[in-house]
Amino acid sequence: IEVKCKCKRTEMQGLLLNNWLNAHQSFQVKIDVENNEDKSVQVQGPKSLDVPEMASREYKLKFYAYRAGTTNVTVTFTNPKNKESVKYELTFITDEVQEKVLPLMETCVRRRRTV
Repeated sequence: IEVKCKCKRTEMQGLLLNNWLNAHQSFQVKIDVENNEDKSVQVQGPKSLDVPEMASREYKLKFYAYRAGTTNVTVTFTNPKNKESVKYELTFITDEVQEKVLPLMETCVRRRRTV
């Protein structure tokens, strides 16, 4: 999955997870970030996700980057009971934020009169 976003803004990415069994499943979530030493990128999400039988749930992944660049993220959902897993590979491409141009405002200033 390729996601284009602006840096210095929080991006929420939803990942749909389906339960293919007739029983409730609880998944442990592991988030791997390429170049994990880079502290200018933050990727966060819940550590686990519960999905009812024959249903689906959306996992909300939060991404924030302080600088422009490309970040590869792998999110793995693992059922600890039967060791089955689902893997999502995401690429976040961040662009620079365009600076807002503020209009020039001028006003007159009153002076205090001395007598």
